[in-house]
Amino acid sequence: MTYTRGGHLRVISPTGTLGTESPTGGLDCEYNPDQGVESSPAVGQFLPGGQVGIAVGTSHAFKGALDTNKLYAFGTQCQTVWQATLDGATESSPALADVEGDGSLDVVEGTDGGPGQGSAYALNGANGAVLWKQDVGQVIGGIVTVDLGAEQDVVVPTTNSAVVLDGGDGQVIASLAPSLGLQNSPLVTDDPNGTIGITLAGYNGHNQGQVDHFELAGSSGAGVDGVGAWPMFHHDPQLTGDALTGSPQGTYVPVGARCQAPAGGPNGYYEVGIAGNVFTFGNLAMCGSLPAAEAAIAVVGMAATPDGGGYWVVDRVGRVYPFGDARSYGPTHDLADDIVGMAGTPDGRGYWLVGDRGEVYAYGDAKSYGPSRLLAGPIVGLAPTADGDGYWLAGANGAVYGFGNATVGSHLSLSSVAGIAADTATGGYWLVTSRGLVYPFDADSLGSVPAEASEHGVTGIQATPEGYRLVDSGGALFCFGTSTQLGSAYSDHPRRAVVGIAAP
Repeated sequence: MTYTRGGHLRVISPTGTLGTESPTGGLDCEYNPDQGVESSPAVGQFLPGGQVGIAVGTSHAFKGALDTNKLYAFGTQCQTVWQATLDGATESSPALADVEGDGSLDVVEGTDGGPGQGSAYALNGANGAVLWKQDVGQVIGGIVTVDLGAEQDVVVPTTNSAVVLDGGDGQVIASLAPSLGLQNSPLVTDDPNGTIGITLAGYNGHNQGQVDHFELAGSSGAGVDGVGAWPMFHHDPQLTGDALTGSPQGTYVPVGARCQAPAGGPNGYYEVGIAGNVFTFGNLAMCGSLPAAEAAIAVVGMAATPDGGGYWVVDRVGRVYPFGDARSYGPTHDLADDIVGMAGTPDGRGYWLVGDRGEVYAYGDAKSYGPSRLLAGPIVGLAPTADGDGYWLAGANGAVYGFGNATVGSHLSLSSVAGIAADTATGGYWLVTSRGLVYPFDADSLGSVPAEASEHGVTGIQATPEGYRLVDSGGALFCFGTSTQLGSAYSDHPRRAVVGIAAP
């Protein structure tokens, strides 16, 4: 391949060159400006009609290049939808955020005009028209946003402070850490006391590294990573740069075509947090998270529909929230028991809920096979057999109870069992403890989490045709057999703890 002066935007197939005979067979499309591309792209539904777009800036690597100071918006086939010429280099990574408070995504970009020179811009996502511009000084790091009211306000890192701007008109609200040089992105967080936190990492006048943390008195941190927000570099802890997938809060995620069953069949998994925040990996549909107003009761689990086009989330009192093509079959009222988990039927037309004393509630085409009395407990999970004509219940002490056509293996006295999963290849099952130790029963022995690998307790296990995956409360994923790692969530906050994993 011959390269000319300039940079490259490339969209690569998720399977790379698999199934092709060419070294470039995995290249879906590319665009080659005559200026370097140092900006990290941002992806989201900001183009007309809610179409997915890619926003990216250029650099100042090549003097006199026509694409200097450009901000581009591309479609998914690398076609230019709009471009804007700004007042400085655009190596700063753009943010996609709802700065007008109208439910649509705008593009926010900082410029580098040399020492002390630069601006922050908000541009209409659909057509690139400038909504506002504010002179702030040299911007090298990426802009982030913070929810201080009706819209997303803007936090701009400059080489002399962090400037907070009103998202609606770009007016200066505050200046944080004067004389602190910043060349990265601030971090906006939901702090333990419930307020919004802003962390800055930069250098002072003595060229020494310095980290400052601010808390905004009277603010609420609950929505810092909600719909329309961009709270950190590249949007989320997975660094996806994707406004479609990383948002674990909000009443809905307007993902359009992403909330559909994937063509060619599902390949991926979900993680769910205690507040109902859903993370999707692979090609599965992302259809939203539990609304913040509904998340007062702890979420305990989820199940996915067989086609990968939806999922259910359940909380501790048995409220089931359907997303995508998942239908609600009940219950119609809160259950008195402490629900600890759920599982879907093989055809996706029903599900089971299980309580901590072994109470099993069957909805849709799910059938109840027992127990007829309360179990010693506490029960921690339910795993159906491959045909759905039975299920196992697992106790925290390692006791396993089989109902319907589920056959129970030899009993082990264990402690802190966290979950159970069925091995459909053998008809057996695996138990996993909170330490990540996996015990097979009439199932393949594939390994456990090394003692030093997880900083958090394991909370779930998900079987695959090739093995199983484990997830801990911090969102870390551990794969065994030939199960694939497609990404994982990250949470170091107890109100965001990951409580389960599910897959079609």
